[in-house]
Amino acid sequence: MKVVERLLNEVTNNQASVLATIIGTKGSTYRKSGAKMVVNSSGEAFSQLSGGCIEFDLIERALSLIANEQKIDMASYLNLTQPDPILGFDKGCKGDMHVLLLNIKRFSSEIQHINAALDRKERVLLGTIIDSKANPALIGESFVKYENKEMKVLNNSVSFDPIIKEALKENIFNLGVYHDKNGEITTFTQVFYPAKEIIVVGAGNDVIPVVETAGNLSYQITLADFRPSLMHKFTGKCKEINVLLRDFEEIKSFLQNKSRDIPVIIMSHDFAFDSLCLKSAMDLEFKYIGVMGPRTRLHNLLKETNSSEKGKIHCPIGLEIGAKTPEEIAISILSEIIKYYSGYVGN
Repeated sequence: MKVVERLLNEVTNNQASVLATIIGTKGSTYRKSGAKMVVNSSGEAFSQLSGGCIEFDLIERALSLIANEQKIDMASYLNLTQPDPILGFDKGCKGDMHVLLLNIKRFSSEIQHINAALDRKERVLLGTIIDSKANPALIGESFVKYENKEMKVLNNSVSFDPIIKEALKENIFNLGVYHDKNGEITTFTQVFYPAKEIIVVGAGNDVIPVVETAGNLSYQITLADFRPSLMHKFTGKCKEINVLLRDFEEIKSFLQNKSRDIPVIIMSHDFAFDSLCLKSAMDLEFKYIGVMGPRTRLHNLLKETNSSEKGKIHCPIGLEIGAKTPEEIAISILSEIIKYYSGYVGN
């Protein structure tokens, strides 16, 4: 989401830019397939694909792409299978990385539509032909697919639409490299995902580092509390700010319209409000519910509403890293949210 926002910002400011995406890796690499960065015509880079080993070369390639008005460039950094002229044997991670650099000039007008789709919580598929044995002129042509809509060929290159459809018959919003049945067309598809969200119940001072840390991680926060006087410090920092009554039906109605995949963090420190929010989240079967405080407090919250624990409630919330300060506790909480969203099951 942040990458698209950056592209939109560059387009709005009439700044040419290049989208660099990892299309394949082997061995140990800093980031993996699908990771993206943006380079503008001033040589400024947003995000990174390595620990700093390849960015200088990527920026040079991007500037050359813009200056020569080329559609794409392919860069390979080989530090596993053979000596790399840039990294050498003893520098960087011991892995190979292949990167697609895409000049967005040819479809800059589409960036706004992509951003709007992400705001609607829809995924967007962007595909680019990276090899064409039969017709090299097709290399660099791109298309976009929005959810519940037909594929849209960019730059009005309708002549190759059937070729793309043939190459992507099996692909539904997946990252990867695809070939048509004759092996003549190679297409790389990447997916843009909506920003991840968190629902935070509570607006005390300990929520401030949670919101700030989440913002640094590009998460969107929906905040809810029953105390209007606490809300002002979160203005401009949250996707939504909601003042609710300490009323079960109102709280449940508020949560009813939210995706059950969004994690709910309960940390208002008001016993009655927390108990109502906990019961509502459990009744609606949210997949992740985290509660601030010890397990004894959780048992009392459940007892208050005559509820029993349904599924696993994360209490105390956060990974066990020995956190003590509010800032450290925020890192602990967000670490557990990262683990939830990534589906990682290890310790």
